[in-house]
Amino acid sequence: MQSIQITIVSFMVKFLDTITFWLKIKPNKITYISYRENKLPYSMRMISKSLNKLEGEYEEVYLPMKFKNTLFNKIRYFFEIFRQIIHVKTSKVVVIDGNNVVITNLKRRETKIIQIWHASAAIKKFGQDYKRKFPITKCDYMITTSSTFIDIMASAVNIDRENVLPLGYVDSGVLFNKKKLKKYKEEMYLKYPFLKSKKVILYAPTFRGDAIYDKKSLQVDLKKITENLGEDYVVLYKMHPIISEENVGSHSNLYNMNNVNIYKLFSVCDVLVSDFSSIIMDFTILEKPILLYTPDLEEYERERGSLSLVSSPSSFVSFPDSVIWNGLDEISETVFSSSFLRPIEKEYVS
Repeated sequence: MQSIQITIVSFMVKFLDTITFWLKIKPNKITYISYRENKLPYSMRMISKSLNKLEGEYEEVYLPMKFKNTLFNKIRYFFEIFRQIIHVKTSKVVVIDGNNVVITNLKRRETKIIQIWHASAAIKKFGQDYKRKFPITKCDYMITTSSTFIDIMASAVNIDRENVLPLGYVDSGVLFNKKKLKKYKEEMYLKYPFLKSKKVILYAPTFRGDAIYDKKSLQVDLKKITENLGEDYVVLYKMHPIISEENVGSHSNLYNMNNVNIYKLFSVCDVLVSDFSSIIMDFTILEKPILLYTPDLEEYERERGSLSLVSSPSSFVSFPDSVIWNGLDEISETVFSSSFLRPIEKEYVS
């Protein structure tokens, strides 16, 4: 069924491309496309803001749409595809932050595609470096955080390494701004005053499976973990956006923060618990303890695959639930602490 849907969409794009042959490129037009949110992502807003400071006039078009695998969204997506085709075919530059079926099946030589991606680093394999249900998006340039990732990114999106530009990740720039982080913390304490007197654990995992057709989450009993940590702790959780509707249980010291900015959560948490999510690289900037909780490490390696952060086989650490319940702070400080990650930050994060 999934392959049929992909085939139909690909055919539809090529057909619409044929009947819109008369469209011409506008030399000053730039289009931004994202499936991550229903509003323009921060990174694209900052690019647009910087562009507006330059001399010259530009026509900018914003096409954000958070895709959900529902009947309503599939119908909506049909019209969105037609809209994207029109703007892609008439733009000199198109900025994207993920895979895009229109651009995969429609690419004019005169139009330059800039892939800024939606994460600061590559922790799990992506793009064409793991088994996919559809081809990877074509692009001319890709932005990454560090020269360390050039070969990884070039392989994943199938472009020459010379076209992967280590210019940094716009979003994580706020983590170097102490005034901004202080403001975030004050805002969080004002809204959630109980955080001041607790040790704050942030649980922020990535998803498992296919992002659109077979998304899954790691089954973790956060309620039981929160109970075992005791009253000195509070657990905040922020799931990956595509699994944000998952029910993880309830407890007086367990809080759903899915609608809170991840960097605001960084400003108040004492320990980050994550897995194969690229946010661990952002968090190293703050030099706070990190625990990589990967009980499904072997399964994940078979199905998706991860990229080692360092040469040591202990890059990813796997613990049974009982260990986390009985001493999360001790594990974070001794096994995978900020002192261990500090030298990695200089290499991987700009």
